[in-house]
Amino acid sequence: MVNGQYSKHVAGLETREGCPITPGANFSKVFYLVPLASSNKDRRGIALDGHLKDEDVNLASSTMVADGKCPVEALGIVISYSLRVKINCGTLGGELVTDVPFKLLHPAPGSMENEKSKALKKSKSIERSRYENSCYADDDDNIVFEDFARLRLNEPDE
Repeated sequence: MVNGQYSKHVAGLETREGCPITPGANFSKVFYLVPLASSNKDRRGIALDGHLKDEDVNLASSTMVADGKCPVEALGIVISYSLRVKINCGTLGGELVTDVPFKLLHPAPGSMENEKSKALKKSKSIERSRYENSCYADDDDNIVFEDFARLRLNEPDE
């Protein structure tokens, strides 16, 4: 297969909130899509980072092409994503359609583990200093209550 292309619809979202938009008015809306294979109804034909049997497998990261190079020159499978925005401008205005390309990137392997270990070390040192200050301040028997916080791994950064 030479110069073949394959396109797959991954997610769709439609809203009529804030419509109609009057002339001269501004409209801004933020949408969040989760790039997990489990959030797609039809997983067949989707490029993934990992195996389909894994529960939390992500959509494949975008192929990074060096500056000055054309993606057509790349060998292998080139993965790219685009967002199609359709705006209906009424009966006289017609429909406006644009494709916005974007890069889908995932953290480097091991970077999340490093962040988790740094957070745990920091919390342990804070708890240790808090314990030392409370225990050695007096010789009475102290009851120490420790707060355990769960790391929030699945929340997107805002």
